[in-house]
Amino acid sequence: MDDWDKLVKNKAYITDLGKNCTMEFHTVHAVVGRYIVWVPKPNSNRHFIAEEGNNLEELMERYDVPPQRIQRLGAFVRKKNEP
Repeated sequence: MDDWDKLVKNKAYITDLGKNCTMEFHTVHAVVGRYIVWVPKPNSNRHFIAEEGNNLEELMERYDVPPQRIQRLGAFVRKKNEP
C-alpha cells in the first residue's frame, strides 16, 4: 500500500484549489468553490465529489476530515497567461 492509500483509502478528503475557479461547460459559466470534498465510492477503491464550497471549517466538520487529509493544490493551478 502506498502513502496515498494509507492517507485516503476509504476516507473522505478535501482538495484546496487555492482560489475559486470558473468553469465553462458549453455556454454556461459556473464558479466552483475553493474546496472540493471527495468521499469514498461504495464498493470501490475510488472517490467521488460530494460537495464544493468556500468554508473549509464547515466542510471539515461535516465530513469529519482532519487537517492531514487536506490536499493543497493551489500551487498547481495556473492562469491562462502563465507558462
